[in-house]
Amino acid sequence: MGASPESFIDEIAGFYIADMDVINGVTVAKNTLKSYVGHYSFSDFTIDVTLKDNRLSFLASGEGQEPFIIYAKSDTHFFAKAIDLQASFKHDNYAAPSLIIHQGDESYLGTRER
Repeated sequence: MGASPESFIDEIAGFYIADMDVINGVTVAKNTLKSYVGHYSFSDFTIDVTLKDNRLSFLASGEGQEPFIIYAKSDTHFFAKAIDLQASFKHDNYAAPSLIIHQGDESYLGTRER
């Protein structure tokens, strides 16, 4: 019915399991997360990155796709629990950030359009 228990089950478990916060990623400054928000274009698909409750969320293009949360390993490296996906943001002072998706044995480079 749309409750999405996967979005809060780890938080509840964190009250009872020591070191659960490692499973939920590390804390990243909100300004850093905000700098990654945008629409990224890849050769065959796009990903919209949004920020909600100090967590980044991905929504890939395509019919029937659902947004999913990514968790921080560091300020630039993230992982998903919903699917087998790793993500890295590359950022320098002179260009918009790029997004590298690692899924299986493949890597995809996307650039932010907006």
